[in-house]
Amino acid sequence: MPDKSGSYSLRWFAIAATVLLLDQITKLWIMTDFVLGDSRYISSFFNLVRAHNEGAAFSFLSDAGGWQRWFFTFLSTVISVVIVVWLTRLPRQKIT
Repeated sequence: MPDKSGSYSLRWFAIAATVLLLDQITKLWIMTDFVLGDSRYISSFFNLVRAHNEGAAFSFLSDAGGWQRWFFTFLSTVISVVIVVWLTRLPRQKIT
């Protein structure tokens, strides 16, 4: 339930930040412990495999020369900032 201090919103931002941090930590772990192509069995339906995607989704633009990384980084940052600003400006509503 939201309160006047905005702790409800902060809780969701904290969850999102935690997920982002865990994602980056696992990527760092894979980069330090695996070589390209290494695989580790986790369960019958899940394996960890080090692979590199030089493009966007499903290697889209993988042969574009590198500009796509900075373009999508910029685009996702702008969209994230817009969403955060939009969410913080939403009117507080009382949930009953």
